[in-house]
Amino acid sequence: MHLQEDIHKFLEDDIFLDWIKNPTPEKNSYWKEYFERHPAAQIAALQARRLIEMTLASDSDRRDFHAEIKTSLFQTINQLDQESIDEPEEQDNIRQIWHSNWLKVAAVAAMLIGVFWFYQKMNDIDNAYATNVKEMKKKAWQEVANTTTQPLLVVLPDQSTVVLSPKSKISYATAFEGERREVVLSGEAAFEIEPNPAKPFLVHANELITKVLGTSFVVKAFPLDKKVIVKVRSGKVGVCTKSSQEAKQFSKDKHLEGLVLVKNESAEFNREESVLQKIVPQVAASYDEEAIFEFEDMPVSKAFDLIEKNYEIDIVVDKELIQNCTITASLGGRHLFDKLDIICRVIQARYEIIDGKIIVYAQKCKQ
Repeated sequence: MHLQEDIHKFLEDDIFLDWIKNPTPEKNSYWKEYFERHPAAQIAALQARRLIEMTLASDSDRRDFHAEIKTSLFQTINQLDQESIDEPEEQDNIRQIWHSNWLKVAAVAAMLIGVFWFYQKMNDIDNAYATNVKEMKKKAWQEVANTTTQPLLVVLPDQSTVVLSPKSKISYATAFEGERREVVLSGEAAFEIEPNPAKPFLVHANELITKVLGTSFVVKAFPLDKKVIVKVRSGKVGVCTKSSQEAKQFSKDKHLEGLVLVKNESAEFNREESVLQKIVPQVAASYDEEAIFEFEDMPVSKAFDLIEKNYEIDIVVDKELIQNCTITASLGGRHLFDKLDIICRVIQARYEIIDGKIIVYAQKCKQ
C-alpha cells in the first residue's frame, strides 16, 4: 500500500514530472542528490517514471499501448485458465483453484485499470496550461519553470516582476507587443505589474483570466487543485472565467469588467462546480504596504529583510558592510525595483538579478 501511495506522490509532483519531460543537467543533479538521501524512494520513482513515459508516446504509440494492455490481460486470463485445467479434478480443489485464479485476474484487472487512470491523469494534468499557451498563438514565447524549493524572481519584458513559487511555471512573450501584455501561469505566483493603462496585463491561469492595469496580486492555480484563487495586495483587478460569454470582450477591452477586486479582497473559482465568488476578509489584513515601507532611520539590513519577507525573494548582501547603514524614506506603493533603486542610491550600492535572486554589491557605511 505504501508503494502505491509513494507512486501517487511522484505522479502528482510537478518538479518530478518536469524532470522526466524536460531533463537537464541541473535537474539530473537535483534528483541524484534526492535519491542519495532517500534511497527507499527509488522503486516508486522508477514505477512512476515508466507510467509517465507511457504518456509521452505518440498517438499511434498510445493505441499500441492500449492494445498491448488488452493482450496482456487476456494472456494472463488464459494462463490462469490453463493452470486450473492442469490441476487435480477433485471438486473441492477445482473450486479453490477457480476462486484463487479469478482473484488473481481481478488483481491484474485492477492494476490495469489503475494504469489507465494514471495514464489519463498524466495526459490531463497540465491540459489547462497547455491549452492556454496554445491559444496565445505566439512563436516568440518563453517558459520559466521553478524546479527549486525556493521562490524564484522572474522579470518580464516590461519590468513587471513575478515571484514564482516552487513547482510552478509561467510562459510569456519575449516582448510585449500589440494591445495587451499576456502571460500563462500554472501553479502559484505573486505579481507586481508596471502601470500601463494603454496596455492591460492579463494572466491566464487554468479557467480564469485576471486583468490589471498596474497593481500587485497573487494567483494560485495548480493543475490538481480544486480551486483557482486570486488575491489582491494593492490596486484593483478584474477576474473572469474563460467559459463566460464576456470572456472575449473582457480580454480585449481596456476597461475592467467581470468580478472586480480591490486591496485585500480575493476571488475563488470552484473548478468542480464552475462557480466564481468574491471573498471579502472579515478582519483587516495584516499586509499594509504603506505602513511597512515607511522608513525613519531604519537599518538598511532590516529594510532588505522586510523586502525579502513581503516579496518572498532572496536578497544576497554582505550585512557586515551595511551594519551601520540607515535609511529614511517613504517607499509604500512603489514598485520593487523603485524600492531597491532608492535604497541602493542611499548607501551607494548597486544590484543585479542572478538566477532569480537579487545580489546587492554594497560598500562599507561609516559610523
